[in-house]
Amino acid sequence: GRTPSRTPDLCGSARTGPPLSLAEDIAANATAFGKILRGQTSRDRILYEDDAYLAFRNIKPYARLAGLVIPKRGHRHDPDRLTPDMLPTIERMKAIALEIAGREQPGPCQAGDLWL
Repeated sequence: GRTPSRTPDLCGSARTGPPLSLAEDIAANATAFGKILRGQTSRDRILYEDDAYLAFRNIKPYARLAGLVIPKRGHRHDPDRLTPDMLPTIERMKAIALEIAGREQPGPCQAGDLWL
């Protein structure tokens, strides 16, 4: 028989079974991010969205532009558990953040006055 795959869940542990579809992964996301991904919060905070990533304004902004970029699929939240195969995801999240910063705050972005 087929050996079930192990897919990282939102807390970094692994689940056994076939990989979840994107819709199933989002439906299973029990975090505040899951609510945002499911559209259960106001869409007016959305800064960017594509098939794999979502960026939105922080609910408690600490700067003129304070936001988060997240992958739509569950990924590990603990930086100590990141692995080299996650680098493309992190690089894409950084590129999205820079795109948003350039659009929303071009002056500070061009001056390098930003935190990622």
